[in-house]
Amino acid sequence: MGDDGVGVRIVAELESARAAGRVDLPPGVELVDAGTASLALLPWLSAARAAVIVDAATGGSEAGTVAVWRDGELAERPGGRDGRRVTPVGELLAIARLTGVLPTAVSLVGIEPHSVAPGELLSVPVLAAVPAAIETTLAEIHRVDALAGCRALEPGSLPEPQG
Repeated sequence: MGDDGVGVRIVAELESARAAGRVDLPPGVELVDAGTASLALLPWLSAARAAVIVDAATGGSEAGTVAVWRDGELAERPGGRDGRRVTPVGELLAIARLTGVLPTAVSLVGIEPHSVAPGELLSVPVLAAVPAAIETTLAEIHRVDALAGCRALEPGSLPEPQG
């Protein structure tokens, strides 16, 4: 997966930290490893009141830069390096918006990739950004939880993503 796998890495580290009691997530927060099956997340996204998506995301910054796009900013965000390519996450959010199932609060925590070429390891700059991306993701989870009242959701109440 190379740098494209940074979102999967962040979710795995958060799951491990939660299981070890090192992070406190609000009740009802589900960490979902979607891999590359973004459209399979549509049923999950439609049932959620809020979502924080973590993925490699190009924004024209240095590799390893962590950025956050929220709500309306997501619709205006360029998809790829050339600004024209539609990303799987962009496609998912566009379909959710068009079908009226986009949650109240949505954030994308993006980590600028060094390379999206096939590979098994994260590049050095992206690997170095993992701790900052985890902290940013945790802050966004708490922010959208407060905005959307996610505490009303029970763990396990969201459908499992297919993929």
